[in-house]
Amino acid sequence: MLIVAAAAVVCGALALTSWRLFDTREMAIDTAYQVSQNLASTLEVEIRRDLETYELSLQAVADGLKMPEIGALSPKLRDAILFDNSSRAPQYGSMLVIDERGKVKLSSTRRLTPNYDLSDRDFFKAHRNNPDLGIKIFAPYYQTRDDDALLVLSRRINRPDGRFAGVVAGALRLRYVEQLFQGIKTDDGAWITLLLTDGTIIARSPHRAGDVGRDMSNTPIVQHFVRARAGQYEAASAASAEPRLYVYKQVGDLPLLISVSVPKAVALVDWWHKALIFCVLVVCFVVVVGVIGWMLQRELSRRARAEKRARENEERYRLLADNSSDLIVLTRDGAAVYVSPAAQRLYGCAPEELLGTKIEDRVHPDDLPALAAADAEVRAKGEALVVYRCRNKKGEMISVEASWRRSSAADGESTEFVVVARDITQRVRNEEALRAAKEHADAANRAKSSFLAHMSHEIRTPMNGILGMNHLLMATDLDAEQRDYAGTISDSASALLRIIDDILDESKLEAGKVEIEYADFNLAKTLDEVVSILQPRAAQKDVRLGMAFNPLACGWFRGDAVRLRQVLLNIAGNAVKFTDRGRVDIDVSVPRELGDQAVVRFEIADTGIGIDAAAQASLFQKFTQADVSISRRFGGTGLGLAIAKQLVELMGGTIGFSSRAGEGTLFCFEIPLQRVETPASKTPDAAVTAPAAPSRALDVLIAEDNKVNQQVARLIVSHAGHRVDLADDGRRAVDAARAKDYDVILMDLQMPELDGIAAAKEIRQLPGRAGQVPIIALTSHAMAGMREEVIAAGMDDYVSKPFDANTLLAKLHHLAAFRDAGERRKPQAAPERHESKGDPRFDRDKLDQLSAVSAAAAFLPLLSSLIEAIEQRVALTQGYITGEEFGKAAREAHDLVGIAGNVGGMRLSALSRQLQHACQAGEAAKSRAIAEELRAEAEALLPLVRDYHAAMAA
Repeated sequence: MLIVAAAAVVCGALALTSWRLFDTREMAIDTAYQVSQNLASTLEVEIRRDLETYELSLQAVADGLKMPEIGALSPKLRDAILFDNSSRAPQYGSMLVIDERGKVKLSSTRRLTPNYDLSDRDFFKAHRNNPDLGIKIFAPYYQTRDDDALLVLSRRINRPDGRFAGVVAGALRLRYVEQLFQGIKTDDGAWITLLLTDGTIIARSPHRAGDVGRDMSNTPIVQHFVRARAGQYEAASAASAEPRLYVYKQVGDLPLLISVSVPKAVALVDWWHKALIFCVLVVCFVVVVGVIGWMLQRELSRRARAEKRARENEERYRLLADNSSDLIVLTRDGAAVYVSPAAQRLYGCAPEELLGTKIEDRVHPDDLPALAAADAEVRAKGEALVVYRCRNKKGEMISVEASWRRSSAADGESTEFVVVARDITQRVRNEEALRAAKEHADAANRAKSSFLAHMSHEIRTPMNGILGMNHLLMATDLDAEQRDYAGTISDSASALLRIIDDILDESKLEAGKVEIEYADFNLAKTLDEVVSILQPRAAQKDVRLGMAFNPLACGWFRGDAVRLRQVLLNIAGNAVKFTDRGRVDIDVSVPRELGDQAVVRFEIADTGIGIDAAAQASLFQKFTQADVSISRRFGGTGLGLAIAKQLVELMGGTIGFSSRAGEGTLFCFEIPLQRVETPASKTPDAAVTAPAAPSRALDVLIAEDNKVNQQVARLIVSHAGHRVDLADDGRRAVDAARAKDYDVILMDLQMPELDGIAAAKEIRQLPGRAGQVPIIALTSHAMAGMREEVIAAGMDDYVSKPFDANTLLAKLHHLAAFRDAGERRKPQAAPERHESKGDPRFDRDKLDQLSAVSAAAAFLPLLSSLIEAIEQRVALTQGYITGEEFGKAAREAHDLVGIAGNVGGMRLSALSRQLQHACQAGEAAKSRAIAEELRAEAEALLPLVRDYHAAMAA
């Protein structure tokens, strides 16, 4: 009965839902038709309004030509009267007046020359041969500069006597129609088509090549239009044979149709979802009913089999429990109702002796709280593990580990537990012995660390006295032998002090007394201090010590600068110590960031003796060196790297290395540091600059072909007290470097005759000091890959245009100071500049900075020349772009980058760089668009700069 009733309910639900789904399917199709009709009506109104407006403009031109006063007006005034603003709207093409011979008489855009022959055009022939023909629309054609299709509208012009006087014609840009279609949000797969009533397609969205002009006269839409001006129908698509829903509508009284179609599948997608859900529900319902029936049918037989299996399992489990080595106890309400034979082995008594007893009767009183806690836990969670002590039948104390598990609950208070217990007395004794041994070892280690720390301090005090007194002794008048003895004392005492410091640091680390102190510090300054400390030692060994600093690592961070400097001195000091020739490079970068947290990566690479593969495993162990002979040759305690590793890990970082014997070693460690804002009392520019400026005036060669940039650089450098020579191209720069020993060369990268890259390579081939002169590249690129190109050419650093006076002088002083110390700096990558329209139009600070480093008599003429240079280069750039000479335009844009930046025109400078890249890539359309923005930006910037010039002159 239940099955029959369920089947009846299912059938009724199926019938009702099927009817509802059919009804909703028809509603979905009607809704799709209605949406398409609304869209077609909207588009029809928009297109009809544009065409009627343009038709009135054509009529106005035809009427205006009949006025006798028109011929007496000037051409400009005549055109302004005849061709109103609607003919110049972006959606319309040229408006033409054609005489009776088919020659162009007037043009609204003047793109066609007078007397241009259009007598062979269809619209001209149609009006010439048919006096009664009114406004006429013709199929599209492609004759615009940008290859846009035009829809021709024309009207006949008659003389007063009715004879043919010509044609006035205009055009609607079909790109405007396609843009109108594309701007409307439609369903996936929807088509919008504009076509003539004879079936010729004019515009379509989405656009497909070959659609415009295609004949659709044999399609259903033309057949339906013959019967009604508007309507709807369903037909298969000619392209994919899929059924589609079509809606069409005539555009006013014009010979145009607007058609909107959507795939029938898209219109029914929601309906299909509902049908799918219904089918799934029906299937599930049928499955549930079937499962219930099957379960009812087999329930009695299942119960019989379950009872039989229960009896068999009970016998099997009892057999397992009786033969288990662990004691198994079943308790009910705390009393044992079953005890396995293992009770004889654990307690020394028969199982029958324990029946009816409770577990807590044999537990040590001190462990009863743990037993009570286990009882509460097993009641709450169903299982618990407890360790307790109890006495066996012989009176001996044993340790027991028991696992408690809830078996069943007969009623509210009656609970059965299964307890599995085993003897762990020997294991507990072993653990206690190990614990005592560990405590003894920890106490001995603490005593050792305390002793080392105390003794290191005690030894350090007299060592400071020895070093101080020896320093005073060496300051007195000593003969050669005495000075040699005193020097030996100083070297030995310093070596001993370094050993004491290592032992002291290690003892502090072992005793856990080293704490990381967090404070704000300048990372670049810390690295310069490390290089300054190690530089004299490297110079003595003819080892070149260099440092490369990624721009992301510049600035202020929060961390322990003292401990970081100690790690760097340990590792870099080892690199210098174990390198007899070649170089040691320190590279700092930021591989990843998370918010204001930066992971700073330090790499120290050397070309020293390397580390044998067999010794690498013990490199970070205390009092260990890679080879016994190393300690005899180089000295040391073997604690430096162990201390460095512990300090890096205390600061939350990691450290590692790679090495090959005889080829050098690379140490790498990463430390997380928090970025902070620059403290108000600090000057970040000073913090990241290199060593202090040389006390002497420098000989500087500026190789720059752009006269304005050349003048700016010369003014900045000479005002700082240095001597400046100029070279207009790379060839002259090479000749000057060969003839004179310069301290620094400022080298532009793009110059005639010989560019900066090639010039730098030739200078590096010169013999002696001339080939080692520091070279700073001057470039407006500041792009990814520039650093590698500069390094490959042998340059030391580079500065991006526009010039920043402080940065330029700081780098110049930095490299000159390192050359005086016998060191050549590795180049540092400048951050890539991301141009954006957020750059300020006029940054007065740039001109204030330039004014501050020059006298007024020199600054005002310089500013005038900068203004004139901007005007000239903007005009030249526009001319080259118009003539499609993009190579020359890129050259002028390159020069304009630096010139605009020097006057504070940051947005103009950014646009110039964008234009340079677009011209170099040959992107004509993009270059024209940027050139127009650049012209407008220059017109807005120059008045601001001239006002600044006038204020300074006053």
